[in-house]
Amino acid sequence: MNTENVILQAREEEGAKYERTFMASQLIDWLIQEGEAATRAEAEQLGRRLLEHGIIQHVSSKHHFMDSNLLYQFRMNFRRRRRLMELLTEKSHLVPESHDSPFCLRKQNHDHKKHTTFLSVLKRTVTPEELLRPGAPYARKTFTIIGDAVGWGFVVRGNKPCHVQAVDPSGPAAASGMKVCQFVISVNGLNVLHADYRTVSNLILTGPRTIVMEVMEEIEP
Repeated sequence: MNTENVILQAREEEGAKYERTFMASQLIDWLIQEGEAATRAEAEQLGRRLLEHGIIQHVSSKHHFMDSNLLYQFRMNFRRRRRLMELLTEKSHLVPESHDSPFCLRKQNHDHKKHTTFLSVLKRTVTPEELLRPGAPYARKTFTIIGDAVGWGFVVRGNKPCHVQAVDPSGPAAASGMKVCQFVISVNGLNVLHADYRTVSNLILTGPRTIVMEVMEEIEP
């Protein structure tokens, strides 16, 4: 039985039955387990942002998100989430990245030392200095992305600079022209070239539904 089937179940609240629900405390447990939050308070704040952005809702819309046994439902279509997760787990080049964040995707090498590496779409690491060097083979682009009920439709990973790791083909980011392997320069006018992806993700989640992102894209030879 997969995680989705375990968490999302038919449950009752105040005498009414709701399909595919989860308890707030379960989501908080899952966020901590998956490394998306370090503490229950941090996970609760993330849950509140998910509700404010229309991704989850209380079953009767009476409560904000809180660490409790209250029931909530996803407003998003899980098929889109699966497509995005498939993009994240596709086979690609493995390059070492810093171990400063528990959010990074990990894949175990089956060698004797069992090193942990990070699954990345990048062919090699790139520094901020390399991106900004005069004559460097990178083009600067700006996207305005209006989030929908699912979000913005992309995932960032990496550190100094972050890069676009995955783009939902049917999401707002893809419609604006965003592609994988682009390096994130700024979010809503704030320079993030020297930030890690956790910081960038938080800026996006806590900001307005419409975001303006500046990226650098490698110019094909």
